[in-house]
Amino acid sequence: MDFSALLREAIARSGLSLAEISRGLHERGTPVSISALSYWQTGSNVPERAASIAAIRHLEAMLGLAAGSAIATLPARKPRGRYQPRANHRSLLDRTWRSAPALTRMLAKLDAQPEDLAQPAKVAQHATYYLDAFGEEHSVRMRRILLAQHDGVTRTFFAMRCSSLPQAPVVTYAQGCTLSRFRGDGASSTCVFEFQLQQTLNRGDLGLVEFWIKYPPGQNETRATLRANAGARDLTMSVVFHPSRVPLRCYSSYQATISGEHRTIGDGPVLIQLDPPPGIYALRWEWS
Repeated sequence: MDFSALLREAIARSGLSLAEISRGLHERGTPVSISALSYWQTGSNVPERAASIAAIRHLEAMLGLAAGSAIATLPARKPRGRYQPRANHRSLLDRTWRSAPALTRMLAKLDAQPEDLAQPAKVAQHATYYLDAFGEEHSVRMRRILLAQHDGVTRTFFAMRCSSLPQAPVVTYAQGCTLSRFRGDGASSTCVFEFQLQQTLNRGDLGLVEFWIKYPPGQNETRATLRANAGARDLTMSVVFHPSRVPLRCYSSYQATISGEHRTIGDGPVLIQLDPPPGIYALRWEWS
């Protein structure tokens, strides 16, 4: 019996929920998130790090397993060293994010890989950005329709870049999901949010999530960006300016890659795209 099957059976036999197990591991000094436990028992992810192995030792005791019995079912540990994601996903990350190395490191801290940014697939994305009276980005409202590409999908990720990161952004509202973990990189001002889905999705299932994020103070960007992956059905962006601070001009643009020139594709504070080509979409504004 492999590790995931052993773990599933032991959890079912124990009668404990993933939340109870996660809480118990945290109390024992070896925290493991609910999403990581879910990935372990579905076989979507295999624990390898020393901290994860330490947690499994406590997990064996909690679930009434013989000491070392679960660890013995783990596959041989992969050679260590810098993580090398699959070429197509790494290439996509490098083409669309200036902070690709920082993103890769933060995802690794969330037991994730670059390809997980695109899973589950974002069939639709609707983003509204709000600016304050000083012309700074105040918050963003994000709504997504997700399509599961395999069974047992329990989480989704959101990555964003701020102009500065004096403190962590705050999730002020979430529907269809709850914030599980957050990682931020001050040097690149890049953030990654891990959201736990309120309903597990199996292959072909659709899910709807919505969340609001309040930016830290001092966001003086003059653009808001959103990335579309292959297979997206629709993408909408809008920006709401404070009545006392209205820009001279607002327009939308598209870049196929982060190093490519941006091409103007519309005027005004709203961008709507059906079957958008993969790449980077932006709303840009100019002050008088």
